[in-house]
Amino acid sequence: MTSIRRRTAAVGTILGAVASLGFAQVKPAPVLQSAATPASPAAAALVSAVAPTFILKVTPQHVASLTAKDTKASEIGKGLTQELKVPVKMSALVANQNINLKMSQVPVERVLLSLAPQVYIDYQLAWDTPETWVGVELTGFNEREPRTPVEPRAFIVLAGSTEDENVTAETIANDQATRDEEKLSKEPPKEVPVLDVAVKNGLVSIRARKQMAAAVLLEVASKAGMGFETRGDLDQSIIDVDVRSMPIEQLPAALARSGFALLMRRNLATGGTRGVAVLLGSEASKVKKTPVPAPK
Repeated sequence: MTSIRRRTAAVGTILGAVASLGFAQVKPAPVLQSAATPASPAAAALVSAVAPTFILKVTPQHVASLTAKDTKASEIGKGLTQELKVPVKMSALVANQNINLKMSQVPVERVLLSLAPQVYIDYQLAWDTPETWVGVELTGFNEREPRTPVEPRAFIVLAGSTEDENVTAETIANDQATRDEEKLSKEPPKEVPVLDVAVKNGLVSIRARKQMAAAVLLEVASKAGMGFETRGDLDQSIIDVDVRSMPIEQLPAALARSGFALLMRRNLATGGTRGVAVLLGSEASKVKKTPVPAPK
C-alpha cells in the first residue's frame, strides 16, 4: 500500500512540473453524438429553421404541384417567381399568411387562387406568339386592385351639365360609343381616307382606309381607355381595316402585324379580362418582363 501511495505522489509531482513549465494539460476528447442520440432542442430548432417547409414544381405547361406545411405565403411566392420566371407579387396581408396545402398536378391558377382570393395575371398577346405571362399580383378580398405595368396616358375631357345625377363618366362614355357605332353604320365617301373606331363592352369595331397602322392602333387605345407603349420603330405602313364587334384580345390575330401587341389583365376570381395597353413598334412582340431576382 505504501508503494502505491509513493507512485501516486510521484505522478502528481511530474504533472505539477509539466504545468509549471507552461504546457497545457491534455483534456479528454469530446464524446461525439451518435445518430441514435437525440439532438438538443436548440439544434433541432436550428435544423427546423433552415429546412424547407414546402415543395413546389411548375412545368412549362403551367401544371403545378405544391406541398406546404406552416409556410409563409411570401416564401411560396418566391418559389413561384423562380418557377414561372415572372414576378409574383403579394400584398402584405397575403404574404403574412401561413399556408398548409397539398395539391398535385393542377393548373398553376388553382395554386394561385388557394393563396389569395384576388389574383391578377398580366399577359401579352401578339399574332405570332402564344399568350405570355408578364406578372402576377395577389391581394385580399377588399384590397385595391394593383396598378398595371403600363398606365393609360390619354385623358378625356367631359363637358356638360353636372346637375343631372344620372350623368356619369360611364354614361358619357357609353353615349360616345353609341355615336361612334352610328358613324360606322354610314358609308363614307369612296376613295377618301377614313378612320372610325368604336369600343363598347370590350368589343372593338374599326373602319380604316388609307391609314398608318400606328395611327389606327393609337385610336383604339384612346377609345378603349388603354395605355400605350412604343418599343422600337413604329409601323408606318398604310393599311385598310374593317372589323366589327370583335373582342379586343382577338385584334392582334386579326391584324397579323409584327409591330403590334396587346397587354392584357385577367382577374382569376371573376374570370374577366380587359385590355391594359397597346404595344407598338418593331420590338412590340418581345415580352418585357421585370427582372426576376436570383435565388439566395
